Amino acid sequence: MFFPLDTYPQAVNTLVAEIFHINEGVLNIGDAVIILEGVNSRHATITHIEYRHILADNTQEPSDAILCNNAYTIQLSLQQSLRVDTFEQNKFNGCFILVNPITLQTISVGFVRKAQ
Repeated sequence: MFFPLDTYPQAVNTLVAEIFHINEGVLNIGDAVIILEGVNSRHATITHIEYRHILADNTQEPSDAILCNNAYTIQLSLQQSLRVDTFEQNKFNGCFILVNPITLQTISVGFVRKAQ
C-alpha cells in the first residue's frame, strides 16, 4: 500500500467503483467476489449496478447485469473494512482486481471512484 507520509487511507466498507469486466461469466447484484487491492484481499458483494458505460459514444445506460468486455459503475459492500483511497487521490492505492471466489480467476479490473 502506498500513501503520503502525512495521511493514512480511511477504513471503509462500501466502494463505488468503475470496473471493466474481462470474464465471460455474467455478474449480477448479490454476487460474491474477492477484491484484491495491493496485498490486501476482502470478500465483497455487488450491491448495485449504477450503469454501463457505452464507450463508443461516451454515454451511459442502466444495466441489471455485468457482461464481458463492458465497463460499469458498481457498488461493492465489503465483509471487512479496507483502507483505500479513491483513484483520484492515489493511483497506487485506488485500483484493484475482482476475483471469482470459487475459481480464483480474475474477472474484472477497476478503480475506486468513492469510498464510504
